[in-house]
Amino acid sequence: MFSWAAPAASGRGFAPFVSIRKYWRCSRRNKPSSALSGGQAQRLALARTLAGRRPVYILDDPFSALDKETEQEIFRNIQSLCRDSIVILISHRLYCFDRTTKVIWLSGNAAQGSSALIGANAALRKKCEDYDRLWRLQEGETDHEQQ
Repeated sequence: MFSWAAPAASGRGFAPFVSIRKYWRCSRRNKPSSALSGGQAQRLALARTLAGRRPVYILDDPFSALDKETEQEIFRNIQSLCRDSIVILISHRLYCFDRTTKVIWLSGNAAQGSSALIGANAALRKKCEDYDRLWRLQEGETDHEQQ
């Protein structure tokens, strides 16, 4: 069912969810059963996304329902599983971006105008005071869910 991802996912933060039939009871709209916690549903959705090789993955805040330890383990595994793919990671958790190739920092709004900066995490931290301030705040957190 998971082809290449099943063996790779075992023991990498996804192990309990490798067998979709066992853990995924779907409604007609493919939503997870209420028997799953938010974090379990999040990991299962991510495992399903990574089930087939694709040249590009777009992951919109895939860690939102996970604790920081699980998040970091899964982030390392995404890097390993998707090393030959482009991964676009959309997240408000900036501390993940020190392990990415490039970061695109978007700021502003339609009324004031918006801007985008592109670069490595370290370069953006030097270039953009707001980015650096938020990165340091999150990096120093013991529980990122408080933000």
